Amino acid sequence: MGYELENQVFCGIASVFLREHCKKLICTCFGFAFQPLGQKYLPAENAAVLTVINPLTASIMGIIFAHELLSPLKIAGYIIILSTLYIYNSRLGEKKCNF
Repeated sequence: MGYELENQVFCGIASVFLREHCKKLICTCFGFAFQPLGQKYLPAENAAVLTVINPLTASIMGIIFAHELLSPLKIAGYIIILSTLYIYNSRLGEKKCNF
């Protein structure tokens, strides 16, 4: 009787583990497949801005949902990314990025 109970618990944990990893794999594959497809139809300037913002949003989502720590180094990186985007979009006489 004890062996059957242990076997059921193990199978339950294994199925949850497998199901969660399959979800992560599918979401990752969709992200890597559809980002270049979407960027193909954008102007190069807009695709560059989206590519620069991607690590910033991933890090913020990690802090919000995965409870990662917000370190001074991350804050410095956020400031560098956002200031670079501001400088890029505020140049006079240049075409601005419009979504």
